[in-house]
Amino acid sequence: MRQSIRFLIVPVAMGSLLLLNGCGKKVSGRPEPVPVKGLVLVNGQPLGNTTLVFAPEGHQYAAFGQSDEQGRFQLTTFDKGDGAVPGKFSVTASNFWVEEHPGGSVTEHHKLPAKFRDPATSGLSATVTEDGPNEITVEVQASGSGETIHTPG
Repeated sequence: MRQSIRFLIVPVAMGSLLLLNGCGKKVSGRPEPVPVKGLVLVNGQPLGNTTLVFAPEGHQYAAFGQSDEQGRFQLTTFDKGDGAVPGKFSVTASNFWVEEHPGGSVTEHHKLPAKFRDPATSGLSATVTEDGPNEITVEVQASGSGETIHTPG
Protein backbone atom coordinates (compact mmCIF):
# COMPACT_ATOMS: atom_id res chain seq x y z
CA MET A 1 0.00 0.00 0.00
CA ARG A 2 2.78 2.47 0.85
CA GLN A 3 4.35 2.05 -2.60
CA SER A 4 1.11 2.91 -4.38
CA ILE A 5 0.69 6.11 -2.38
CA ARG A 6 4.29 7.14 -3.00
CA PHE A 7 3.93 6.65 -6.71
CA LEU A 8 0.69 8.64 -6.65
CA ILE A 9 2.16 11.63 -4.81
CA VAL A 10 5.11 12.14 -7.16
CA PRO A 11 3.09 12.17 -10.44
CA VAL A 12 0.51 14.52 -8.90
CA ALA A 13 3.26 16.93 -7.82
CA MET A 14 4.95 16.78 -11.21
CA GLY A 15 1.64 17.18 -13.04
CA SER A 16 0.90 20.26 -10.97
CA LEU A 17 4.23 21.76 -12.01
CA LEU A 18 3.42 21.09 -15.66
CA LEU A 19 0.10 22.87 -15.28
CA LEU A 20 1.79 25.83 -13.63
CA ASN A 21 4.40 25.93 -16.38
CA GLY A 22 1.98 25.99 -19.30
CA CYS A 23 0.16 22.65 -19.59
CA GLY A 24 2.77 21.14 -21.90
CA LYS A 25 1.67 23.09 -24.99
CA LYS A 26 3.99 24.89 -27.38
CA VAL A 27 3.28 28.56 -26.87
CA SER A 28 4.75 31.33 -28.99
CA GLY A 29 6.98 33.63 -26.99
CA ARG A 30 7.68 30.92 -24.44
CA PRO A 31 11.40 30.41 -23.74
CA GLU A 32 12.97 27.28 -25.17
CA PRO A 33 14.37 24.84 -22.60
CA VAL A 34 17.77 23.25 -23.15
CA PRO A 35 18.53 19.61 -22.31
CA VAL A 36 19.64 19.00 -18.73
CA LYS A 37 20.65 15.68 -17.26
CA GLY A 38 22.48 14.77 -14.13
CA LEU A 39 23.12 12.60 -11.13
CA VAL A 40 21.89 12.69 -7.51
CA LEU A 41 24.49 11.69 -4.92
CA VAL A 42 24.02 11.38 -1.17
CA ASN A 43 27.29 11.10 0.73
CA GLY A 44 28.94 10.18 -2.57
CA GLN A 45 26.49 7.38 -3.44
CA PRO A 46 23.78 7.53 -6.16
CA LEU A 47 20.24 7.90 -4.79
CA GLY A 48 17.35 6.65 -6.91
CA ASN A 49 13.70 7.66 -6.75
CA THR A 50 14.54 11.21 -5.70
CA THR A 51 12.33 14.10 -6.78
CA LEU A 52 14.24 17.24 -7.74
CA VAL A 53 12.71 20.67 -8.17
CA PHE A 54 14.76 23.44 -9.75
CA ALA A 55 13.19 26.69 -8.45
CA PRO A 56 14.08 29.62 -10.71
CA GLU A 57 16.01 32.67 -9.57
CA GLY A 58 15.10 35.65 -11.75
CA HIS A 59 12.68 33.95 -14.14
CA GLN A 60 9.39 32.13 -13.79
CA TYR A 61 9.93 28.64 -15.19
CA ALA A 62 10.62 25.84 -12.70
CA ALA A 63 11.95 22.47 -13.82
CA PHE A 64 11.72 19.07 -12.18
CA GLY A 65 13.09 15.58 -12.48
CA GLN A 66 12.92 12.14 -10.90
CA SER A 67 16.10 10.11 -10.53
CA ASP A 68 16.17 6.51 -11.71
CA GLU A 69 17.59 3.67 -9.62
CA GLN A 70 21.15 4.69 -10.53
CA GLY A 71 20.52 8.30 -9.43
CA ARG A 72 20.36 9.67 -13.01
CA PHE A 73 17.74 12.26 -14.00
CA GLN A 74 16.56 14.46 -16.87
CA LEU A 75 14.77 17.73 -16.23
CA THR A 76 11.34 18.72 -17.53
CA THR A 77 9.89 22.21 -17.82
CA PHE A 78 7.04 22.04 -20.35
CA ASP A 79 7.24 18.65 -22.08
CA LYS A 80 8.69 15.41 -20.68
CA GLY A 81 12.49 15.52 -20.76
CA ASP A 82 12.70 18.90 -22.54
CA GLY A 83 15.17 20.32 -19.99
CA ALA A 84 15.22 23.69 -18.27
CA VAL A 85 15.13 27.33 -19.29
CA PRO A 86 18.67 28.73 -18.97
CA GLY A 87 19.33 30.55 -15.71
CA LYS A 88 20.14 30.11 -12.05
CA PHE A 89 18.14 27.77 -9.82
CA SER A 90 17.78 26.85 -6.17
CA VAL A 91 17.39 23.08 -6.00
CA THR A 92 15.37 20.89 -3.66
CA ALA A 93 15.60 17.13 -3.25
CA SER A 94 13.13 14.77 -1.60
CA ASN A 95 12.94 11.02 -1.32
CA PHE A 96 10.18 9.50 0.77
CA TRP A 97 7.42 6.94 1.01
CA VAL A 98 4.13 6.97 2.90
CA GLU A 99 2.90 4.17 5.13
CA GLU A 100 -0.82 3.98 5.95
CA HIS A 101 -1.98 2.61 9.30
CA PRO A 102 -5.33 1.28 10.50
CA GLY A 103 -7.52 4.14 11.67
CA GLY A 104 -6.35 6.49 8.93
CA SER A 105 -3.02 7.63 10.36
CA VAL A 106 -0.03 7.88 8.04
CA THR A 107 3.71 7.91 8.47
CA GLU A 108 6.06 9.62 6.00
CA HIS A 109 9.53 8.10 5.85
CA HIS A 110 12.05 10.61 4.43
CA LYS A 111 15.52 9.50 3.35
CA LEU A 112 16.77 13.10 3.34
CA PRO A 113 16.56 15.77 6.07
CA ALA A 114 13.80 18.41 5.80
CA LYS A 115 16.23 21.20 4.90
CA PHE A 116 16.71 19.70 1.43
CA ARG A 117 12.97 20.04 0.66
CA ASP A 118 13.00 23.86 0.96
CA PRO A 119 14.83 26.02 -1.62
CA ALA A 120 15.60 28.59 1.10
CA THR A 121 17.47 26.05 3.25
CA SER A 122 18.71 23.32 0.90
CA GLY A 123 22.00 25.01 0.08
CA LEU A 124 21.73 23.37 -3.35
CA SER A 125 21.98 25.46 -6.52
CA ALA A 126 22.58 25.00 -10.22
CA THR A 127 23.13 27.09 -13.33
CA VAL A 128 21.77 26.00 -16.70
CA THR A 129 23.54 27.54 -19.70
CA GLU A 130 22.17 28.07 -23.16
CA ASP A 131 25.15 26.44 -24.88
CA GLY A 132 25.58 23.50 -22.46
CA PRO A 133 26.52 20.83 -21.88
CA ASN A 134 24.25 20.86 -18.86
CA GLU A 135 25.27 17.82 -16.84
CA ILE A 136 24.54 18.62 -13.21
CA THR A 137 25.52 16.65 -10.13
CA VAL A 138 23.25 17.31 -7.17
CA GLU A 139 25.39 16.30 -4.23
CA VAL A 140 23.91 16.08 -0.73
CA GLN A 141 25.87 15.51 2.45
CA ALA A 142 23.47 14.08 5.02
CA SER A 143 24.11 12.48 8.36
CA GLY A 144 21.63 10.12 9.96
CA SER A 145 18.77 8.43 8.20
CA GLY A 146 16.41 11.28 7.36
CA GLU A 147 13.22 11.63 9.37
CA THR A 148 9.85 10.11 10.06
CA ILE A 149 6.67 12.19 10.33
CA HIS A 150 3.56 10.61 11.83
CA THR A 151 0.13 12.16 11.18
CA PRO A 152 -2.73 10.82 13.32
CA GLY A 153 -5.92 9.77 11.53
